[in-house]
Order: sequence, then C-alpha cells, then structure tokens
Amino acid sequence: EELLMDLAKCNSVAQPARNRRLVGRWRLAWSSQTANRFLRPDNVLGGYSTQDISVQGGTITVENAVRWPGWDLCLLGRARAQVDPKDRQGCVLKLRIDSFELEAGGKNVQLLKGVLSTPKMSIRDAPGGKRRVLNQREGSITVLYLDKDIRVTLADNGLLFMHQRIDPVSMHR
Repeated sequence: EELLMDLAKCNSVAQPARNRRLVGRWRLAWSSQTANRFLRPDNVLGGYSTQDISVQGGTITVENAVRWPGWDLCLLGRARAQVDPKDRQGCVLKLRIDSFELEAGGKNVQLLKGVLSTPKMSIRDAPGGKRRVLNQREGSITVLYLDKDIRVTLADNGLLFMHQRIDPVSMHR
C-alpha cells in the first residue's frame, strides 16, 4: 500500500478522472482487499475479472465483469460515472450503479432490483476490521495515479486498487 501511495505522488497526468487514458479494458492486478497470498484479485470465484471504461457523448460508463468462459457465464455490474464537480483537481469520479446482471447461455437475469432494495448488507474484511457495505448504489473513486499501463484508485470505502491495462482500444465483451 505504501508503494502505491508513493507512486500516486508521482502522477504526472493532470485531472486523471477526465483523461482519455482511463478508457479501455483493465485487469485488477492488486487490491488492499486481496493483499494476502491466498487470494488472486484477477480471479474472482474462479472466473476472470476485468473492468471496461468507455466514454460516449460525455457519459463515462464503467463495467465490472467476472467471466467463466467454459461455463458461458458472466456476472456484470455497470455504473455511470461523472467527474465530481466539487473536485478541482479532476481526480474523483462519482459512480451510480445502473445494472447488475447474470448472463448465462445468451440469457440475462437482472439482479439489480433484488440486491439494492434489500437492507444494507455489510461485511468485515478482517476480524476487527472496518465494515463495508456490499449493496451500495452510489459511491466514488479517486484516481491517484494514471499512465498508459497502470491505474491506482482509492474507493470511498477505503479500499485501494491497482489495475493493469489489457486492451486500450477494444471494448468488446
């Protein structure tokens, strides 16, 4: 964590939340949530985990996906994002979840209504650790560092993430 925070001090991209370098497909390379040697952040529940960021007509879309290719399954969470107008440095993205669905064999099952309408569900990352709400519809991330290959972000729940770019152009699923 300290190394990533030191890297953030070296960020040379002005207003990283507005920069076109955000666009592309990213693989989660490390997170403070999966910082022990038994968890692989790019492999969630046995599936391959990616994040696609696109911009169309000024709207930023963030799609987190866990894919199980051999099973023809994909768990998708989509959110719209906007640069926080109160943030003068252009580092904070405000997120609002639009959909949460399971794709199986070409059919989609919407999960958003059920998950987000339930009372808040929370977990602790470690015994005695901070509680985290799982079914929160809105949130924010701060882009601490961005270059052509690496992105470091800090979520409003305190989790730190490092993503590695996989594909800067293709936005296929």
